[in-house]
Amino acid sequence: LGAGERLRAAAATGGDPVLRYDYGGGPRELPRSVVLAQAIHHATEHRAQVFATLSAHGIEGLTLDDLDVWAHHDAETGTTPA
Repeated sequence: LGAGERLRAAAATGGDPVLRYDYGGGPRELPRSVVLAQAIHHATEHRAQVFATLSAHGIEGLTLDDLDVWAHHDAETGTTPA
């Protein structure tokens, strides 16, 4: 199975609670995994926009791969990856 098929199969197991909330003036029901995936996707869009803006202003030397949560955690806690 491909990654998308595996994700859909995992979502169909019943272990993904449905969230109910108001959005855009009306009620919505979505699996928690969809809300989480959208939040990650949205953050990625903003991260790319920040880098594009910095580059447009001549600030170079950073890559998207330089900034990640794992490296931040290691730097803040002084831990070393195994």
